[in-house]
Amino acid sequence: MMCACNHGSGNHEPNKLNAVSPASPSKLTPISKDQMDRDSITLDSLLTKTLNFANHHLNQKDFSGKHYASSDNFYSNYKYGNLFSDTYKHLLVKRVVADVYFDLFLLKKHKLIKVCTDTIMSLSFLDSKLRDVNGDGYRDLLIHWYPGSGCCRRNVYDVYLYQPQSGGFSAKYKFINPTFSPSEKVIRGVEYGYQTALYKYRWNGSKIDTVEFIYPDTVKKKGFLRSVHHSYLSISEGAKPIKAVPKEYLKIEDYDWFEGNY
Repeated sequence: MMCACNHGSGNHEPNKLNAVSPASPSKLTPISKDQMDRDSITLDSLLTKTLNFANHHLNQKDFSGKHYASSDNFYSNYKYGNLFSDTYKHLLVKRVVADVYFDLFLLKKHKLIKVCTDTIMSLSFLDSKLRDVNGDGYRDLLIHWYPGSGCCRRNVYDVYLYQPQSGGFSAKYKFINPTFSPSEKVIRGVEYGYQTALYKYRWNGSKIDTVEFIYPDTVKKKGFLRSVHHSYLSISEGAKPIKAVPKEYLKIEDYDWFEGNY
């Protein structure tokens, strides 16, 4: 599941984030088949080594560590314990081999079961965090990355919501330039592009409700328009003129991009 650029209003599943494109293959350095094969072997070797270690230490309360491949540039970081709740234990593995690979395992009946996986281009990857984003009191998995090509501000977050009943995770949500406010169960952010919109969504269980979009009024050249419609072409119907951006948006991350491009 992905969201943040082409929502409609109301309760819905997140839609595809289509405003951010991956780097053009023509601009990437070609990788030989031999190199791909070597990287694949290294990837498998790192995961096997990490899982072998973990399986011999599952009775421990927690542990963490790092395994290197033949090159110091290739490695796996791992962390085990009650990472998301007191009920279940998880093993989180991050492997860095050309790209960045995340694998998340749930301990169930003395076995590690993979419940989540993601891959980010190494040049795009910025950070990963475990924190509550939807206000349910449980930590979630966030992966922060920045696409290699594009015209505009594009801080992207892949979000996997923890499911406390099962110990598993939701499908992926993708947000662009978001600021999460778990105490409000709200996401505010800046959409992709020039003369773009501010957005506000609200968590509704594992779904997302659209609250509003704030657009610069490019017709009158002053003030703003508040709308529940996403497309700029359709906001005139039912849009409400406002003199200023509501204060709740002024301190969100990446607001400077919106302010400098309307």
